[in-house]
Amino acid sequence: MPKYNSVLLVLSLLLLSCKKESKPELQRFSSDSSILKRIVMDFKNTRSVDVFLDYGLFNLAYAALVQNQCYLNDSIKMSYAFQLAEYGEFDKATALVPLVKSKDFDFEKDNFQLFCELKKQDTISADATFQTIHQKYRSKLNQRDALELMLQEAYLEHNKKNYARSIYLNESALVKINALSSNTALLAKAYRRLGNNYNDIVRDRIEFHLPKSICYQKSLTYYTNELRVLNLAKRTNKNKLALNKLTTVMLTRMNLPDSIFIKEYQQILDLLVV
Repeated sequence: MPKYNSVLLVLSLLLLSCKKESKPELQRFSSDSSILKRIVMDFKNTRSVDVFLDYGLFNLAYAALVQNQCYLNDSIKMSYAFQLAEYGEFDKATALVPLVKSKDFDFEKDNFQLFCELKKQDTISADATFQTIHQKYRSKLNQRDALELMLQEAYLEHNKKNYARSIYLNESALVKINALSSNTALLAKAYRRLGNNYNDIVRDRIEFHLPKSICYQKSLTYYTNELRVLNLAKRTNKNKLALNKLTTVMLTRMNLPDSIFIKEYQQILDLLVV
């Protein structure tokens, strides 16, 4: 049997075995709709929303945000719109945006639209939206928003497969972000985007001015740096940790023995299983 057929078989068995290992208290939590409804209605702070997002309970997270919107400022609403979009919950994310009333968030709303188009890999729409944002806000943005837009442009160039330009933009942003010692979210994002750039070059055998061995090492280094930053965060995001580990394993799989390969996947499942 070829190597990866055997690996897939073992992974399938692991997945099947994990289905019966949910935490008992969470099984009760997931099956008792009255408890869930009470948590949504007895909203005290955003911690309950964070828990719902951690466990992939997106409908409940959305319900808690909408029903308790009067307790949330516009910054928090926009933050959760971006988080839901990052999980691919575009309908729920988009429905939160009209709840943001302040004119001070016009850039964030336009940037949100761009982010959704980039996530959906709608390059034509994203290109048009980016040009509009650039012309509309380029002289008005504060340092953080300017860096955010630079990372968005790098994402756009990545989707266009203009890897040299994307790497240049991400590296330029990284230098500036490192000067903002408190902004771990942007730092982790920059490291991940650079890791993805070099990962694509290796995986898809893209013609590039650096040898594939160097691109491999660069990708691995950037993913390692992303993991370091994620572990420094005040609140652990298991989904991002799992995604980092999954991407790293997929990058290094050709150099891993089956036993290590399976062990790494088991650690990823341990992060995600509820």
